[in-house]
Amino acid sequence: MTESVTLRTVLGRSLRRLCPSCGRDKVFIGLLRVKERCGVCGFNCRPEGGYYLGAIYINYGLTAVLALGPGFWLTIEGRPTAGLIIALAVGLLFPLLFFQLSRSLWLGIDMWITRNPGGR
Repeated sequence: MTESVTLRTVLGRSLRRLCPSCGRDKVFIGLLRVKERCGVCGFNCRPEGGYYLGAIYINYGLTAVLALGPGFWLTIEGRPTAGLIIALAVGLLFPLLFFQLSRSLWLGIDMWITRNPGGR
């Protein structure tokens, strides 16, 4: 049986883009590729096709909030051009910058839920 880890530990590892199970190996190869397995503990980082769909939702939701919030505010303040420019810039750049982190968080949260079904 695998050992239980706290949500705080898993989130810390995920924020550093490390294996959520052991925290001793990186999850990514380069900028966009997720490793098949952790080189230290063998944790499966790519369980199945379509697994990271939830990470896309996390990335999209945060991008929408960060792009539309300032965009709407600047438009209401009478600066629609500035609002549009900021919304477009954030909408294009943030998803790329947050790509690895959203996948790492998804992997870690899923692992924690799987290992701690009672929410411990």
